[in-house]
Amino acid sequence: MVADLTSERIRPFSGWRVLAALWLLMILNEALPLITLTNLAPYITEEFALPRSQVGLIFAFYSLALGLSGPFCAYFIARIGVRWTLVIGNIVLLGAALAITTLQTGSALLLPVLVQLIGISAAFGSAIPGQTAVTRWFVRHRSWAIAIFLAGGTVGGLISPHIIRLVVEAEGTGWRAGWMVVAAAAAVAIFVAVFLVIDDPEKVGQTPDGGREADASPDIAAAAWESEWTLRSAFCNPAMWAVLIAGFGFIVIYHTFNSHGALHIRDLGFSQSMVATCFSVAIAAGFSGQMLAGWVGQKISPRLIWAIALIAEAAGIVLFSWATSAPTLLVAVALIGGGGATSMVSMITTIGNWFGRVIYPAVYGTVNAILSIAGALAPILAGSWFDVAGSYQTVFYAFATICLIGALVIFRVSRPEPPAKRRTSGEGQE
Repeated sequence: MVADLTSERIRPFSGWRVLAALWLLMILNEALPLITLTNLAPYITEEFALPRSQVGLIFAFYSLALGLSGPFCAYFIARIGVRWTLVIGNIVLLGAALAITTLQTGSALLLPVLVQLIGISAAFGSAIPGQTAVTRWFVRHRSWAIAIFLAGGTVGGLISPHIIRLVVEAEGTGWRAGWMVVAAAAAVAIFVAVFLVIDDPEKVGQTPDGGREADASPDIAAAAWESEWTLRSAFCNPAMWAVLIAGFGFIVIYHTFNSHGALHIRDLGFSQSMVATCFSVAIAAGFSGQMLAGWVGQKISPRLIWAIALIAEAAGIVLFSWATSAPTLLVAVALIGGGGATSMVSMITTIGNWFGRVIYPAVYGTVNAILSIAGALAPILAGSWFDVAGSYQTVFYAFATICLIGALVIFRVSRPEPPAKRRTSGEGQE
């Protein structure tokens, strides 16, 4: 028995290898396709003579497909496991990317459908199964593991614009070559998922963090107060509506920047090279914001960090609306990227801190679905306004106002008490 335990302790822990594979899938499946879609929007808009409202609609389809795929993805994970859900997602991405390369003027109406498939592939091919696997493999090191996993999307977003630009601008190629790169990445992702991803440690005779089950059990036991929350009681609490209002603030700017940012930068008179630089700066600022939120969030309330991030994001979109010099433009996109990424980390942490682990998947899934609708509508509104007024400035100011309202609301709200304690004390806690 002693020999068995010693063997278990010295056996190399497979979790870090699995985490590395999931990190790579975030680059190949989520970051690269989204950046390709965003950076090639000006080329597609020009070739197919699309109005800005239709551009916004295409990105709305992506947002809705990604956000509303969550329940279906969870069902597939339960039925066939993490690995094969990842494989299905990347097969969908491979097919959609190849189909986009065949689009001609007469088949442009298929573009929204293919973009929806790319959104679905992001949910199935990296994000949701990846988070599930990380949660299963890590307990004591879970926060760092999740941060590393999410950083894959950030790193991918940092390097992808330049890869796509070099491919598209190479002699004899065009924007369709960018989607060939995405198709190749999807093929690599299928290989990675099949041969490197393991659903959970039990499948290879290990336990979370590489220790014994007895070591992990105390870490995963839920506190009593966490079991008191239900989805209904959470959404009957004013604090949840504060989360949603603050979520609206950052999500409308995030999706509008991703869908119309490249077009607006070109409208301001900058080159496609500056477009790539701006998105790289925004993503680099987002990575810094993620790391800062993770570190500072251990010392002060994440809701306060969230409020500050929303103010930064609002300031960024206002600067972005009229930036005429390169330094101003880069500061603007840094504020947008950093504020948005910090807001996302803060929102996830706030929900977990306030409502616990027991109902976290249900609460976050519902919040994400609601915000995905807002994220889908924002690009449509921005594009429609541009078609009418010839400028994004007014709608950017409107979204900045929503962001500031969210900052005020989340700053003033207190941490909610569990239902049982609230019934007995009637008092809130900070």
